[in-house]
Amino acid sequence: MTERSLILLDNDILLKAAAYSLSGSSKRIFDIDRLDCQILSSAKYVLPQVLATKRTFTEPNAVKSEMEVLLSTFVELELTDAELEAAAVLEQLAIRNSLELDVGESQLLAVRITRSQGFLLTGDKRAISAIELLCDHVEIPENFVACLEQFMVSVLQQESFSDIRASVCSNATADKAVAICFSCKSPCADEANVVEALTSYITDLRKSSRRVLAEGTSLLAVVP
Repeated sequence: MTERSLILLDNDILLKAAAYSLSGSSKRIFDIDRLDCQILSSAKYVLPQVLATKRTFTEPNAVKSEMEVLLSTFVELELTDAELEAAAVLEQLAIRNSLELDVGESQLLAVRITRSQGFLLTGDKRAISAIELLCDHVEIPENFVACLEQFMVSVLQQESFSDIRASVCSNATADKAVAICFSCKSPCADEANVVEALTSYITDLRKSSRRVLAEGTSLLAVVP
């Protein structure tokens, strides 16, 4: 049997996918029949707590339902003792260099480095910038991290633009940059302009993370 490619999804991307009602899109892009998609074991504890305290979602019950689908779809990541030790080292290295990399992101990065394979998707741009700067201190693979905007471009390539925009704008507070790209303060928006705006954010992020950010603007081109 051919080994499935490892995909690591952080808590932030799960939260935003749930907020935008993208559980179905996520399952199509990260097809568990052909990909080994894994999430942090903390997700089942952390994300419900975030939903309970973050009162800006217009339909929290709908977001909760989407989150439950995502949590039940993907496999919980089991780190080895060596990977936990590597994660602790990365976390301390980030702290010493004033980089914003939390425990979960350190664990995902440690798994990627230790297993010498995998693709990491995060909704936290600060984490991507931190991983880029860690390249100055530890050996880190190239072009293995994808951002939320690349995920959103991939979604638009597969789904109805009007439906996705409606979902994004119904919970526009989930991510300020995405809300701006989708022109959520305007009564209407053109798909080409939205993709252009998302691409602009990706291009800008690449200036500060050229070594680690995945190439291109869509995950469909880089995820096996």
